[in-house]
Amino acid sequence: MIKLIGLTGGIGSGKSQAAAFFQEEGVPVIGMDAVGHELLQHDTAIKDALVGMFGSGILDGERPSREKIGRLVFQDQEALKKLNALLHPAIAQETVRRARALEQDGHGVVLIEAALFAEDYEKESWLDGLILISAPEALRIERLQKSRSMSLPEIRQRMAQQADPEKKRPLADRVIHNDKSQEDLRRQVQEAARELLCRFPRRKS
Repeated sequence: MIKLIGLTGGIGSGKSQAAAFFQEEGVPVIGMDAVGHELLQHDTAIKDALVGMFGSGILDGERPSREKIGRLVFQDQEALKKLNALLHPAIAQETVRRARALEQDGHGVVLIEAALFAEDYEKESWLDGLILISAPEALRIERLQKSRSMSLPEIRQRMAQQADPEKKRPLADRVIHNDKSQEDLRRQVQEAARELLCRFPRRKS
């Protein structure tokens, strides 16, 4: 049975960069945000349900716009709950399908990347482990201002909607500190990847 290891971190922590480094080291990664984006773009049943919930104003042409939906739900907790209730089961189902495909291909472990793991400070029961990407809040804010041109109020709002990532430390099997250079992050990921691939090696065909 393939092992499912969560990869999480607060906005601006560098979680996506760490995921890319894990991929380079031969550890497959399924990004739940990317899965959700694909479902928004290609699943007509989800599109129709979203239009029914929020109106056709969320569309760009024929497809739902992540930006428009994001602006809507980040100002309305009830709208966010409705969105999550619709998307989360579909995302989970597709994530499991992709994990099973990787298992059939011989992989022994896969990272599941998601910002919202352990939001209630309890690790998801279906995960076999958890890796936390950690960075100081001030550095996360600086990164978001530079890389996404986000305003400070917008960053504060996004951060407030996530649980404090530092309080997730006791749940993590490994904490990767992304407060220095990209090469330092890569080195830590390489070390973690070697350990994962040693513990859960790929099955030989």
